[in-house]
Amino acid sequence: MKKEAGYVYILTNPSFKEDWVKIGKSSRPVDIRSKELDNTAVPLPFEIYATLKTSKYEEVEKLIHKTIDRLTDLRIRQNREFFNVPPAKALDILRDISTTLDDAEIDEVYLGDARFKRAEPEESTENGKKRARFKFSMVHIPIGATLVF
Repeated sequence: MKKEAGYVYILTNPSFKEDWVKIGKSSRPVDIRSKELDNTAVPLPFEIYATLKTSKYEEVEKLIHKTIDRLTDLRIRQNREFFNVPPAKALDILRDISTTLDDAEIDEVYLGDARFKRAEPEESTENGKKRARFKFSMVHIPIGATLVF
C-alpha cells in the first residue's frame, strides 16, 4: 500500500534573526501548518519559503536535519527544528535530496508575501541548441519587484 504524500517545508519569519529557518514536516498542506505556528509566542506569522511534497516526507525531514547537524552546529536548539542557515542553502539541500525520490515535487517558492510557481526548465533541443535565456517573467517576477537575498 502506497503511503500518502506529505510535505517538508522551509519557513522564515521576519521577527527572527536573519538566516534563521524552520525546517519541518506536515501531512497536511503547509499553509495550514504555518497558520498553526502563528501564535502569541511569535510576533509575526511565518512565511513559507519552499515546500517539498513526497510520500517519504518523514524520512526527508530527518535526513535534512541530520545533514545540517553533521556539517555544522547551526541548529538553534537540539530539540527544535530551527537552523541558522540561509533559506537558499536549506532549499539547495532539499533539492539535492529530492533528486533521489521518484515522487518528489518542489512545488513553490515564496518570497515574502508573493507566491511564485517554479518554472520548468527548458531542455536543450535535440540539435544541441541552448535553452532560452533566463528572464524574470519566466518565474512570474514582475518588473519593478524588489528581490531580497
